[in-house]
Amino acid sequence: MREKVQFNFAARWEAEMATVFAPAGSFHRPSRIIVLGVSGGIALLVLAGLPWVYQYKLNYDLQAVNQKISTLLPVELQIKKLNDLKTKVQTERKFLETVKNENYDPTIVLNQLKTLLPTGTVVNSFTFGSDKKVDISLTV
Repeated sequence: MREKVQFNFAARWEAEMATVFAPAGSFHRPSRIIVLGVSGGIALLVLAGLPWVYQYKLNYDLQAVNQKISTLLPVELQIKKLNDLKTKVQTERKFLETVKNENYDPTIVLNQLKTLLPTGTVVNSFTFGSDKKVDISLTV
């Protein structure tokens, strides 16, 4: 069968232009490939960047936790001072109990008293009376 050729050049030109410049709603194969390639490239870039984004988030969280910890340091120091004072009060109470328990042995009282005194302190004289009074002279 023979192909029919249209001799109306203007109509043939319009028909060719209609196929080249298709409406916006229809995709040709080359433009679809380009769109899929670009979207695939963007997806690969996003997937490749996820570990760095997660690392950034972890560093940010670590800085926030460190900042919260640094604000708690004064509280920790106060708690340590409180515990130290409690132990000192405990040892002083123990000393007073030794004195009150009718323990008239001055050696025990003097030894416990020396543990309460600062280092380098010299006891010059020590008197422990029967009325449970302690007279002491010392040099710091």
